[in-house]
Amino acid sequence: MRRHRPDQPDIPDPPRPVPRWFFVRRMQAMVICGGVLGGLYLVIGIGLPILIHVLGGGGPPLANYQLDRHHVTTTGTVIRVQPVRYLSVGSKHPLDVTYSFRDQRDLEVTGCDRTYHYAWAESLKPNDSVAVIYNPRWPRINVLWLHGPNESRPAPALA
Repeated sequence: MRRHRPDQPDIPDPPRPVPRWFFVRRMQAMVICGGVLGGLYLVIGIGLPILIHVLGGGGPPLANYQLDRHHVTTTGTVIRVQPVRYLSVGSKHPLDVTYSFRDQRDLEVTGCDRTYHYAWAESLKPNDSVAVIYNPRWPRINVLWLHGPNESRPAPALA
């Protein structure tokens, strides 16, 4: 605040010292904000990936490797075949084949696999039989086996 000094109009007032409580409160506010932002970072940085893993199926991180090594072959039933309109290879769209099968515990599992074998997939109709390989520990990890369960070829190597 500037005081009116008629005898010295050009001399400013000397700066007032800032009270100590101002710096203490400011430091407390910085510590609180830092704690809140650090907590949010931990929740988002650690909690969100865990939540996505749990809600996304909770399968093992090396699902394809484990499916390749520890697979079980079974017969499934086609539920539907539909093209994936948002993808195209040339002028064709890949096809999603939705199927169901029973695992070793006799529970029904529904799976979906994308294929680019157009002639084979387009010939499938609901209730047709298809060969499926799945991981017995996590039956939700499964794929179609185009070679069939009765052939002597091993299961395909998965990328």
